[in-house]
Amino acid sequence: MSIDIINGSLNLKHSGQIQIVSPNDNTILQLLQEIRACACGKRFSYKVGPVTNKPKKTMLEISITNEQQVLVTLNPVTAAGHPAPVDGIPAWTVQSGNSTVVPAADGLSAQLVSEDNPGDTVFMVSADVDPGPGVTTISDLITLHVSHALAASLGLSEGAVTPKP
Repeated sequence: MSIDIINGSLNLKHSGQIQIVSPNDNTILQLLQEIRACACGKRFSYKVGPVTNKPKKTMLEISITNEQQVLVTLNPVTAAGHPAPVDGIPAWTVQSGNSTVVPAADGLSAQLVSEDNPGDTVFMVSADVDPGPGVTTISDLITLHVSHALAASLGLSEGAVTPKP
């Protein structure tokens, strides 16, 4: 027996061809149960797993002007989203660009300070997440997009008063 998926249709080949078209809202398990039912009395087995967590976004993107800075704070969590400690002080580094970083003494936050000219800066923050004697380092990236500050006022000013000609 062979199983092929062609143009969204599932084809079982066994003494001819049986075609099962499964609606989009079926789960994988329901689809496997349909396949098992159509196996024409033949032995059919399947395995599902392992279960994994959904990937989390690990890059932060921030947009500011060349007159601003922004505080970024770390909140370490486990793969399931529960709070987790770090071992030691996290390291903040500039990977590319001209903006600067000013970490707090504990390393759990930092001010990202824009450069004077527009452009992007990529920062990396890394921390040891193994509370024991071992070292397991994880890192996240931050992209800081810096644009020109827009005029907030036309800056009107008056000149000296003079007589009309």
